[in-house]
Amino acid sequence: MLSKSCPASVNANLDNDPASYDYAVTRTHLEILKTATDADGKRLQIHTMSPPRTLRSNKFTRNNPDFAPGYINYFPVNGGIIAPHFGDAAADATAKALLEKLYPGRKVVQLNIDAVAAGGGGIHCVTQQQPQL
Repeated sequence: MLSKSCPASVNANLDNDPASYDYAVTRTHLEILKTATDADGKRLQIHTMSPPRTLRSNKFTRNNPDFAPGYINYFPVNGGIIAPHFGDAAADATAKALLEKLYPGRKVVQLNIDAVAAGGGGIHCVTQQQPQL
């Protein structure tokens, strides 16, 4: 997944667990991005965000192959960024620090999204547009 943070800059998920299906997929995506340019022909500045190595142990995370622990699925709002945290203190802090760097002047707030991630989604997934009825 990609998330545009500033001109000629993209954030990409990079899974570092060789046992994960996403390990190879995210590396393939990264190689594609390395040769990509923006609309003005500028090379992209790529920032990677790796999933946490450990998770909180609860009914949402235990024995759940659909659990989607990724920091890339954050949501920019006016004056802030809503981002997930998964209970891995080091990884949570690294993700927050990168978002603070990429979005200066915005407050980064991290939330426990285990119930959402249990179904394979993230913050950005639950903030999508809804059709007018």
